[in-house]
Amino acid sequence: MIGLVARRGQTTIEFMLLLSVVVLLILAAVTTVNDITKVQQNATEAVRSGVENASLALLQQFSEQRVGLQLTNITEVDPNLVRLEVSKSDTYFANQPSVIQVVLWNDYAGVMQVPEVRAMIEGPQGEEVAVSPSSEFNVTVTLARSITTTFIPPQVGEYNITVTAYNDQGQILRQKKVAFSVVGGGVGGATFALERRIVAPRNSHFVEELQLPNATIRSATLELYDMHTYVYSNVTGYAYDWVFKKSITITGTSTAAALTSFHDTNSPLEVYVPEEAFITSAELDIANARVWLGGEELITTPTETELMRIVHPGVNVLNVQTSATTGGCTGGTSCNLESLGEATLRISYYAPDTHTATADQTMYSIKANDQNITLGTAMDLSPYLGPGANTINFTYLNGTFTYRLRVVTG
Repeated sequence: MIGLVARRGQTTIEFMLLLSVVVLLILAAVTTVNDITKVQQNATEAVRSGVENASLALLQQFSEQRVGLQLTNITEVDPNLVRLEVSKSDTYFANQPSVIQVVLWNDYAGVMQVPEVRAMIEGPQGEEVAVSPSSEFNVTVTLARSITTTFIPPQVGEYNITVTAYNDQGQILRQKKVAFSVVGGGVGGATFALERRIVAPRNSHFVEELQLPNATIRSATLELYDMHTYVYSNVTGYAYDWVFKKSITITGTSTAAALTSFHDTNSPLEVYVPEEAFITSAELDIANARVWLGGEELITTPTETELMRIVHPGVNVLNVQTSATTGGCTGGTSCNLESLGEATLRISYYAPDTHTATADQTMYSIKANDQNITLGTAMDLSPYLGPGANTINFTYLNGTFTYRLRVVTG
């Protein structure tokens, strides 16, 4: 009788698994219809998620029943072989209860006993965020085992969850780290998104003017990344053109002088200024040469004002040409004749440093509708923005950065 009940339970589980697959296939066919409405899409996703969760639950129940059947010759699988996965949702909102699911997989025939599985969440500044539960002990995994971890993110920004499996001695068996984002506000309707790279002169201001929908601001998150402070630097380009003649005496029946010529040059020369640089000064010295800069011939030595009009970020081509000497040596003697043309270009500028920087290093402040915002890599602007016209002012810039703004209304 017990064997009959076990077989019936197994048949029921297999039937439910097959039923879930059929439902998923039906949902896949439904979602291919082009004119499906937003409500239908949301309903479809909800049902799909429910079926997937039910499938995972059934797999877990089935795997646990495999242990309950007291099968003989059960193989014990080394817990070091456990596979960790993290299932997260998009998007998480600050100060709202949130859920992340950890799934332990046993890809081998047999039973796996993991002494401890621990989850740890780090906030934007590296601080630890409380999670519940933080650890599960003596976790039995025959196929898959899911652990649901809940937490409340205290602020917007980039977070990380680290899941670690330990052995009896507290040594790490497996570890997986997954990043996720937390934005401000709550669930809303329409989404307004903007991403822009800012390259502006030092001590200048950049003002972004926004026209938001006439609706409640549910969330507004401003993120800063790829930040680099300005550093001063300079580049010097030396171009030359050299023509060398050597006159030698021909021995034998003739005493006439013969000239042999050599030519050496590094022209044209490329003088490179970084693309995001701002040139502060330029100087050009010319000696015994015709000079072209950027394809423009310079008849006379240019002033700094004239040079600032010609030089630019990127490649500046400096071309030099000298005139060969004329004449020769008197008969029966030897001599050297040479002509050297030179040009030296010096450019001073400031440009973004190669090292990344913090927000307070690249600017003085951020204002949303004339209200000061605490600087950070991610900021919640929902209390400061409203329907209609809005302004975001980045003041006294001292570097380059990219910002991403995401506003949800509803």
